[in-house]
Amino acid sequence: MDQFRPPVPDLTIEATGSDPNVILSVHLPSGSFLFQLSNNGGGRCSDQRGWRTSAPTQIVVRSNFGGTAESPVTRV
Repeated sequence: MDQFRPPVPDLTIEATGSDPNVILSVHLPSGSFLFQLSNNGGGRCSDQRGWRTSAPTQIVVRSNFGGTAESPVTRV
């Protein structure tokens, strides 16, 4: 018999850098690194991750050029 596994919540992040070669990484406000976003071209970056635990309520996106942006995580 197959075991039922409830759906894993997804965290989708989309961000844009002003430079087409930007590298954006996602961190917790505590500074802990989570993952790097994929550069989709033109500075547009995104990624989608499943979470086995509850998703963070706040994230920080950091650029390899020194910029940062903090945002609350909203459930859709």
